[in-house]
Amino acid sequence: MIHRHRFVVPGDPQPWRRARTNGPQRFTDPRSKSHADAVRWAWRAAGGPTVGTGPCLLEVTARFRRPPSHLLADGVALSAAGQRVLPGRGDSDNFTKAIMDYLNGFAWADDRQVVSQSGTRVWTRGLPETVVSFSPVVLIGDDVWMPA
Repeated sequence: MIHRHRFVVPGDPQPWRRARTNGPQRFTDPRSKSHADAVRWAWRAAGGPTVGTGPCLLEVTARFRRPPSHLLADGVALSAAGQRVLPGRGDSDNFTKAIMDYLNGFAWADDRQVVSQSGTRVWTRGLPETVVSFSPVVLIGDDVWMPA
């Protein structure tokens, strides 16, 4: 049986942000701190699932609310009408990196345990959210991971 853990972080998806400096001082962007709190709260609300100390797979889907300016007068999305509009700001890997860092010591002991990751950015007409899914894996053969 595959043990896939899934939870949803409500609100606008947030990418990982580098620590900033002000002279000799380093500080974390306040948006990163509040997003880390939201991710951990959603994780706890889902029962605080963990993979222990073994390897795992991670999937992160950042769902951005499509602004009204992206819709034609008849309600058709511009991308469906042949005009490409990329969802949200930030690289897919930065959304995944944020989740990996924020769940260190919570869902896994260290983010080095994440042996495979997938990050996706999509539009939604619903509420914006970040969907996080992870599962423990085992190594079969020389380089193939399989859900535990």
